[in-house]
Amino acid sequence: AEKNYDAAIKKWIMSLQKMKDNRLRFATLGYLAAASRDRGRNKDYLVYAVQQIDIAHELDDNNLRAQAYLTLSRANEMLADYFKAVSYSRSVIQYSPSGDSIQGYAFLVMADSYIGLCNFSKVIECLDNALNISHENEDHLMEIQVLNTMGKVYLALKDFPKSLAYQRRAHDIAVSNA
Repeated sequence: AEKNYDAAIKKWIMSLQKMKDNRLRFATLGYLAAASRDRGRNKDYLVYAVQQIDIAHELDDNNLRAQAYLTLSRANEMLADYFKAVSYSRSVIQYSPSGDSIQGYAFLVMADSYIGLCNFSKVIECLDNALNISHENEDHLMEIQVLNTMGKVYLALKDFPKSLAYQRRAHDIAVSNA
């Protein structure tokens, strides 16, 4: 909360070494992954995601698997390993309940990955799925991210008026839900 990521990372690493409860370890690894991502340490982000996967498999918990695969997918997308990001996003969809918000976030990672792969038809398909899930779950943050990504697609296609329209719509939703 204080944006002192280095201090938080040090404390979580020290605490992690003493933890016995795997669910607590899983949550702490999630905090470490997020802090590493925010610090731009994408390889550490990936390492913590893999450790989460190990715990999720050990506990045989599909909800934890879905969360861990989403972290792993995001880490790979940030490292521009788009094929792995798409594959791990598919695992999120496999292990999570149909229509759950986590699936929408997996579709968002897939869309961003397909942008990197220049497969715009897949981008649109994934964004449609994510937008439907955001509406079903009344998840305004996800809807904003979908609209933002749609704006990026039209920016890449050099359709500036459409890009701007999506960005404005995302902005309006953000302001109205602030």
